[in-house]
Amino acid sequence: MREIDVQALQEEMQVGYWELVNGEDTVYRDSRGNVYDSWGCLERLRELEMMMEEEPRRAEEWKRDMDLLEHTCEMKPVYGYCRISEKEARILRDRTEELVYYNPIRDIYVLGVTEMGKISDCERLRGNL
Repeated sequence: MREIDVQALQEEMQVGYWELVNGEDTVYRDSRGNVYDSWGCLERLRELEMMMEEEPRRAEEWKRDMDLLEHTCEMKPVYGYCRISEKEARILRDRTEELVYYNPIRDIYVLGVTEMGKISDCERLRGNL
């Protein structure tokens, strides 16, 4: 198993900009704590608009959720990064919603690890692609 040079990877992460090429790195929450990705957020907003038209007396109740969904988003926590090849990035894009970032200056792809515990599984994950 190849050991990851964490310091070298962190230094590479500081150069250039990183483009999200797969997955969703933001989440939206309504007043009840329900979590939505971008598409889910848009769907919920449309649903709330229809509900407001159908039942205007409850509009204030739903307006709060609309405001939260329209104006508040959170970044998904990323606990670490795993450098991956272009081929591995392509496989992840085709098969998963995992966060994959690309740095065109360095020509590097990385997997953003969003679940605690998976960071130690980085090499095993790469071996399964």
